[in-house]
Amino acid sequence: MKVECGKLIVLTIAEHHSAIVPWQLLSERTGAVLKFVSLTEDEVPDVKMLQELLSKKTKLVVVHHVSNMLGMHYPYNCIFTQQKDFKLYKSKILNCTRATLISSRFMFIATSVLPIKDIAQWAHDVGARILVDACQSVPHMVVDVQNLGVDFLVASSHKMCGPTGVGFLYGKSELLASMPPFLGKLLGHYRVFIFGFYVYINLGEKT
Repeated sequence: MKVECGKLIVLTIAEHHSAIVPWQLLSERTGAVLKFVSLTEDEVPDVKMLQELLSKKTKLVVVHHVSNMLGMHYPYNCIFTQQKDFKLYKSKILNCTRATLISSRFMFIATSVLPIKDIAQWAHDVGARILVDACQSVPHMVVDVQNLGVDFLVASSHKMCGPTGVGFLYGKSELLASMPPFLGKLLGHYRVFIFGFYVYINLGEKT
């Protein structure tokens, strides 16, 4: 997969900086154009706007599954009322006062989760690929990459109480196989033949 000059990369403004900066650097190098999806009044990415930004020029969609910034969202103020009788001994005059109402206020928080399966379908409908930041979702919910239909998905170890500096990249095998190696020693990524031709090593051996 190659991102050329003028092609679009669509992101939301709620992405982690590690999911924004690489694409900013890529756009400077290739001339690709970044398009950012804003937030709604509820402070979650505007999914309708995201869908409208997609076009045949879109090469890649980069979105989180659960946001690093918003994470837990949608506060609802709830009043729970409980009837209870109890006695108050305040003075000799008011030695038995009956109270019948106790009110408790709670804040209920629900998780903001983007509809990744729908977004993946929209991306594929215009010929684009989708990369999902699942660092916040993988530790707390079942993430089925085949059911979601994503092309790439990343997550980190430290969000699962593991060591820092460790993570994983899921990618469809045909996409990973078509991409040049990214890290490691150069000679470890090629099988060189005497006539000057070379091939990449097998997918499982790539870094």
